[in-house]
Amino acid sequence: MNDSHTLIPGRNSSTCSSFVPGIVIDVRYATSNNFMHQKLYPLPVVFLRRSPAEALRDVQTELATRGLGLKVFDGYRPYRVTERMWEPIAIRTLSRILRRGRDTIAGPPSI
Repeated sequence: MNDSHTLIPGRNSSTCSSFVPGIVIDVRYATSNNFMHQKLYPLPVVFLRRSPAEALRDVQTELATRGLGLKVFDGYRPYRVTERMWEPIAIRTLSRILRRGRDTIAGPPSI
């Protein structure tokens, strides 16, 4: 995988809170208070590539003039974390497919 697709903190990215003054960060995946009920990230940090970080900074600056601001819940997510999030869904889906297949094997309902 080349660097254009890999986020390298400090090299081609920055933390949202250090680049966007006043932004509020609420990274639920760094706590067990999320749909998985388990901590998926080691730290409550949002990493962003430069272009999105600059866009958020510009919006945050504009909102601040109105007494408003942004709240970010997530940013770059390592693919392995995304895979962990899909595991329970994949298991439930497979289970439904297998149950449906079992019901189909028994034949159509009698009329």
